[in-house]
Amino acid sequence: MCPARIYLESTVDTHALLCWPWGEYDGENDPPPPVVKPRGIPVDLGIIPMGEYCYVLDEEGAKRGEPRCTSAAEVKELKLKPFANSLNLDGYFINPDIKVATWLTTEEVWKVGRKIRKIREARKAKEEAWYELEGIHAMMKAFEEYHYVPGAKARFVLWFM
Repeated sequence: MCPARIYLESTVDTHALLCWPWGEYDGENDPPPPVVKPRGIPVDLGIIPMGEYCYVLDEEGAKRGEPRCTSAAEVKELKLKPFANSLNLDGYFINPDIKVATWLTTEEVWKVGRKIRKIREARKAKEEAWYELEGIHAMMKAFEEYHYVPGAKARFVLWFM
């Protein structure tokens, strides 16, 4: 696993194509539908992105006010749901502020970038949000070609709060 944190300078179109974070797509909206329906967070998420996605049960960290640390009392009070993960680590709870989460393959990221480029060009928009997705696609493709694990596949995992 080779995680990277990326903050997209995205547009409504980017959000729509990546994930549609506004509930069910009704087919009657101006922004385009998502390339794939939101899939949720993969259970085999690595430890670093898991630490970003989840709250961790850490009494001392919670007392100090450290980000994403929670206490047992807070888990109970907020009714936090445990995050079932392939690492079988206890003490990770889904951040309740996350509204929607998903992941895309290398090819799906490419499709989103192409669609955004066409939309922006048709509207003669000055924003160039598709540049970022072309860069992400290039990183994912390079990971798949040169990673030391044969057959490794890249995923673009994202969530909206």
